[in-house]
Order: sequence, then structure tokens, then C-alpha cells
Amino acid sequence: MAESQALNSYSKIRLECANGVAACECGFSVPCRSIVVHLCKKFAAQKKIPCGPGCHMKRILSRFGIAPTGSCKCDGRAAQMDAWGPDECVRRKSEIVGWLRDESSARGLPFVEFIASRIIDRAIRAAREEQKAKSNEAHVQV
Repeated sequence: MAESQALNSYSKIRLECANGVAACECGFSVPCRSIVVHLCKKFAAQKKIPCGPGCHMKRILSRFGIAPTGSCKCDGRAAQMDAWGPDECVRRKSEIVGWLRDESSARGLPFVEFIASRIIDRAIRAAREEQKAKSNEAHVQV
């Protein structure tokens, strides 16, 4: 168990051999004759965690000047949406609309269900697009 956790802090990358040396951006280099597989800690630390539906919804709302406050449940609910993922958010869309309704009421903001629904749809679509792009990532990993 501890061994697999230790390996999770590294990313396997494939290094091409150029002029007899395989070099990684982290500073690792080794003489070579062919492709070298390297466990790179730098790339593991830089791996971007995809933004889920909740994260995307926060981004969309921030464009309208709506951001989490110290007294709201926004960050926790966004994290819940991220944990659910796009498919579960679709199934729970009416619940999420209710969250937006409650929060807009608490802030004294107008609420239009159609617009709230479209914001949720856009956040889900953006999360799916990001997941798809992440799976098609250009960085070659073994």
C-alpha cells in the first residue's frame, strides 16, 4: 500500500533519445541508445486536476460578480458537484437549481430558473469538455 502511494507521487514519462542523451525538463538526464522511461516527480506535481462541474459553475458565476462569501455553502456545494461528476449533476439538476435559488434569495438577488438551468448545463458541458481534453493530452505518458 505505501509503495503504491509513493509511486502515485511520480508520473511515468517517455523520453526520446537525442544525441545519445535522454533529458527531462526536471533536470534528469541519462546516456541512452533508445527511448527511456522516467519516473518524474516534477510532472506529477504539475498534473492539472480537471475542473469539475462545480468548479466551472463557480467560474461562470464569477463572471457576473457572484463569488463565494464566508457565510455561504458555495464552496462545499461546488466540491460536491465536482465529486459527483457531470453525469450525477445531470441527474441532480433540480437539486442544484434549488441551491442556486436558495442562495440568490439569501443574497437578495433576482432568480430566473431558466438562466440557472442554463448555467448548470454550461458548467456540466465545460467539465465534460475538459475531461475529454485531459484524456487526449499531448504529453506522452507510458
